[in-house]
Amino acid sequence: MSEERISFSADGTTYHAFYFGEHVARYALAYNACRGARVLDIACGEGYGSRLMRDWGAADVLGIDISPDAIARARKYFATDGVEYQCASALDLRTAVDGTKFDLIVSLETIEHLESPHLFLRALTECVAPGGTIIISCPNDHAYGETNNPFHLRKYTFEEFRTLTEEVLGKADEWLLGTPALGHCHLSPDALPAEATSARDVLKTATHRAQPWMIPPQAGTRAQTENCAYYVGRWGPAALTPAIVTAPQSLPASIEIWRLYDSAQKTITRLREENERLRLAQILLAERSTLSTFDVPAVDGKWQRRRRKWLRSIRKRLGIAA
Repeated sequence: MSEERISFSADGTTYHAFYFGEHVARYALAYNACRGARVLDIACGEGYGSRLMRDWGAADVLGIDISPDAIARARKYFATDGVEYQCASALDLRTAVDGTKFDLIVSLETIEHLESPHLFLRALTECVAPGGTIIISCPNDHAYGETNNPFHLRKYTFEEFRTLTEEVLGKADEWLLGTPALGHCHLSPDALPAEATSARDVLKTATHRAQPWMIPPQAGTRAQTENCAYYVGRWGPAALTPAIVTAPQSLPASIEIWRLYDSAQKTITRLREENERLRLAQILLAERSTLSTFDVPAVDGKWQRRRRKWLRSIRKRLGIAA
C-alpha cells in the first residue's frame, strides 16, 4: 500500500521512488492546468505538491490541511513566493478561502477521509471561479484486497466514486485511472537525473521530453477500474496531463526486484504444495483413527471399493506405500 502521507521531518518517510512516484504522478495531472492559475490545493499534506505546482507555473497556490504539524513543515520546507499554507478542514472551505475564487481546485486522495462528502463537493462548486477546473482523485482501496486503511472512512469503487461526484458536480469532462507501470527510458549520460538522499529531494523532480510508447501488459496484469491504484475525475475546461512519472533505475537494481519476485512466487508455490500434502495427510490420519476406533464390517460393497481406491490415491500422492 502506498504511503498515506509523505512526511518530510528528519525521522519521517524514507525516500522510496515507487511511493513518491505515485504521489508526484497525481500532482502531475495538473501540470498544464496549473499554469497561470490561482490554485487551491486541498489536503496538501506537508506542501510539496503546492510547491511543485507553483514551480510548474501557477500564479499562486493556497494549500490547506487539517494537520497543524503538516502545515508547520510545509511552511518550513516548501515556502516560496506565491505559495501560502493554511491549517483548515476540507469541510470548512468557505471559511478557509474567505470568498476567494480559484481557477483550479485540486483535491487528491481527500474524499475517502470525509464524513460528509456531499457537503465537501458542494463547497467546491462555490470556490471554483467561472470557467475554472476541479480535479479530484480517490484511491481504489479494493485493489489492496482485505487490507483496510484505518484513515479511510469508506472504500469507493470507480462506479461509486463517479456516481457520488457527478451527483453534485455534474457529468465529468474526463476520467483517468492511475496505475503502476513497467518499462525502460533513455537518458543522456551528460544530464543524468539527481539522486534522492532524503524525502525533501522530491523537489528535484524534473520533466524531460519523451515520446511515450505503451506495450501490452502481461496476461492477467492489465489495469482496469477494479484493480487500478486510484481514479481521477476532471470538471472544467483544463484537460488533465496524462503524465508518466518515472524514476530511472540501474539495471542491477531493477533485476533484483524481479529476482525477489520470482523467489517469492516459488516460495508461495512450494508452501501451497506443502499445505495440500498436510491436508491429505490429515485425511489419511482421520481415516486410520476411524478404522481403529470403530468396528467396521468387512462388507466388500461398492462404497468400500471406492473408499479403498480413494485412500490408495491419497497415499500415492503423499508417496506412502500402501
